[in-house]
Amino acid sequence: MANLHILLKVLSQNHTSSPGVTLERLTSFVTLVSQLKNEILLAQPSTHPVLASPAFLPPSVVRFLSQACGIDEVAVAHSWDILRDLIWMDASPLHGSGGVEAIFQKHGHALGFRESPSFFSHLDRTSHISGASSRALFPPSHKCMNPLCNSVIRGLKLQKAEQQAAVLFTFDQGPLPV
Repeated sequence: MANLHILLKVLSQNHTSSPGVTLERLTSFVTLVSQLKNEILLAQPSTHPVLASPAFLPPSVVRFLSQACGIDEVAVAHSWDILRDLIWMDASPLHGSGGVEAIFQKHGHALGFRESPSFFSHLDRTSHISGASSRALFPPSHKCMNPLCNSVIRGLKLQKAEQQAAVLFTFDQGPLPV
C-alpha cells in the first residue's frame, strides 16, 4: 500500500508543474529506470554505496527517460527524487519484455545505451537484432570478489567500464548483440 501512496504522491505533485505525467508514463518511467541501474551506478563515484540510491541521475539517463516516457526533464528529476529508494530496492526488474526492447531500440541508441557494434548489422534477419538493446552484460557483483583486493579493503565499487562486442544467445529471441 505504501508503494501506491508514493505513486499517487508523484502524480499529484507533478500534476501542477508537469501536467503530462500520467500513470501510464510514470509506470514506463519506473520500468525503464529499473533497467538502467547498472548505468546509473556506473556514473556515480566509486565510493558511492551500491545499495544506496543515487541522489541524481546522469544527464543521458534523464534525457532518455524524458524522451521515452514523454515527460519533461524536470518531471523526470522530480519523479526520481520521490521514487528512487523504492526503485533502487526493487530486486526484480522486468526482463525480456518486447515493449521495453522496442523503447531501447527507438530512444536508447542515440544516447549510447547498450549500443550494438555496426558489424552486427549483417545479422539483421529480424528487426530486433541490430541497434540498441535493452540487454547488457555486467558483472554479477558491484564489488571485487577477491577479499585481498585493495578496492574491497577501501570499500570501493567496481568502476571501470569497457564496451566490447559480444553476442548473447537466447532461447526466445535468438542471438542478440550486447
